[in-house]
Amino acid sequence: AVQPLGLDATAATEEAEAVLNGLSRLFQKVGDVRRNQIRIDHIKKDARRFAGEAEKLMQECAPDLQSLPPDEAAAELVNQFKKGKDDLKDQNNLDKRLKQIRRELADLKRDREGAKATLDRLMENAGARTPEELEKAERRSKEYRDITAKLEDLEEQLLGEGVPIEELLEQAQTVDPDVLPAEISRHEEKSGDIGKDCAGLRERIGSLRNELGAMDGSGAAAEAAAEAQEALAATHGHVESYARLKLAALLLSREIERYRERNQGPILKRAAELLRRITLGSFSDLSTGFAESDNMILLCVRGNGEHVPVEGLSGGTRDQLYLALRLASLERHVDRNEPTPLVFDDVLVNFDDRRAHATLGLLGELSEKTQVLFFTHHSRLVELAREAIPPQRLKEHDLDQLASCS
Repeated sequence: AVQPLGLDATAATEEAEAVLNGLSRLFQKVGDVRRNQIRIDHIKKDARRFAGEAEKLMQECAPDLQSLPPDEAAAELVNQFKKGKDDLKDQNNLDKRLKQIRRELADLKRDREGAKATLDRLMENAGARTPEELEKAERRSKEYRDITAKLEDLEEQLLGEGVPIEELLEQAQTVDPDVLPAEISRHEEKSGDIGKDCAGLRERIGSLRNELGAMDGSGAAAEAAAEAQEALAATHGHVESYARLKLAALLLSREIERYRERNQGPILKRAAELLRRITLGSFSDLSTGFAESDNMILLCVRGNGEHVPVEGLSGGTRDQLYLALRLASLERHVDRNEPTPLVFDDVLVNFDDRRAHATLGLLGELSEKTQVLFFTHHSRLVELAREAIPPQRLKEHDLDQLASCS
């Protein structure tokens, strides 16, 4: 049996097994070679097909790449495709920018036409033929206005003396201009001396009146002095009383402010948040101040920082402010006490749709803490409630249907 293997009949079993194992490995290698050859044939076939398709594609799309090997040509074509995509993206961006520039150019043209029309109208009114002449006319107009203003000031000064301008002009024609500076200086000096004399005379008159009062034998001076002392004593008492009252008022106002910050602060803060949501940001905050009577008042703060008192609000906004304050107080009460049902009866009749929608959303949030009953006979509010409140939280009851069922 082992002789066909080239072994002697006396060969050992191990030798025969070694030869058989070698043959088995050889046959396996031969099988691998055949399979690899088949695979190589397929690869060559695919390569030929790829080369043919690549050559056809190069002929149609990129004739300049036909001189390259198929794999290099394909790689270059892929790179060109990617670059084309980037170029297309850049082209789209440039097209958008071009459209924007064209719009801006159109706006500039309209502005230029409007400016030209205005310039033409101004030139026509000024009787100018060129912009340079218009600029000169504008300077002359400004000089004219300045001179006119100075003239009006001078006329007011002259008329203040009580003398008509015509008479002043006649008087001025008879005066030598060369002597005016000296005359003006002399009159100013004289006016200063007269003023000093007047002040001295006033002091002298006051002193003489005091002496005359002291020389009166009727005792009126003594009585007046006594009354003056009584008035002085009363004044001291009033000053002390005023100081005590003013100090008490200051301490009381500070204590009121501390109490307000400790108790009303959270409610006002929450009310400000609710008012901001109800008014859609028209009012951003609430603050307090004092009226002329020292009474504390509530102020609504607009988005631009303007403080508006309650009297300055429209009727609808006042209703929204009141509702925000009530909701803030109710939320604080619900947080600290047992929840009780809250009933609202058409509180949104003065609200527009947008603010009513925002307010219904707030009531929907409040319903997470306690039961909210909202009565209305406006179907529009029902539609807004369906938009503002999640369906799992909103329950509708038509009282007409309930009445017909009963």
